[in-house]
Amino acid sequence: MKPQTFHILAPSLYALASYGLKELLAQLGYSKIEIINPKRKSTPQKTDCLFLMDECISLHRLNEVFQWQKLILLYSPAFPLSQAHIHNIPIKANALWHIEDLNAKTLKKMLHLLVLNQRVHSSKISKRLQLPPLTLNSLDLKILKLLAEGKHSQEISTLLHTSKSTLERHKRKLKQQLGNELMSDSGLLASLYPYGYLFF
Repeated sequence: MKPQTFHILAPSLYALASYGLKELLAQLGYSKIEIINPKRKSTPQKTDCLFLMDECISLHRLNEVFQWQKLILLYSPAFPLSQAHIHNIPIKANALWHIEDLNAKTLKKMLHLLVLNQRVHSSKISKRLQLPPLTLNSLDLKILKLLAEGKHSQEISTLLHTSKSTLERHKRKLKQQLGNELMSDSGLLASLYPYGYLFF
């Protein structure tokens, strides 16, 4: 059944994206579209399609506030959306969509597939899911954060109280996982961006 009501749940910080989405839905002929700030207290509501921006509300609270037919999780580049996060989202969404993949054509296609009860992902989400598995431990993350801050190997090994050889071993392991042992440290950081790790 074609959806009739739409709710976009997004903080005021996402006003431009929210109103852009509302305009796209209006272009497709939908008129019952409401934008709701998650901080606003509201009584439980029913909706056909609920768009949730960057998981701006706890999924537990979401269940208390909304009853939906279709749930679309919409992500911005600011959200650190890693493969692991995608695989461990504790709520079953009908679509995972990256805001950069959103336009009238893709939105129309998504809504059509949702009517057919198909689970759908946008292009950027699908690409992220097709990346080879990557595992980062806490030391890896600390090293990458310090590299992103422009620190050199000697500074990093001093700050982390580890030997330079341990540091180089960790960087080499990450580069191997990404399929290029010869990449520079800045290349390593850039290669991690599609996985949802934002260090810049």
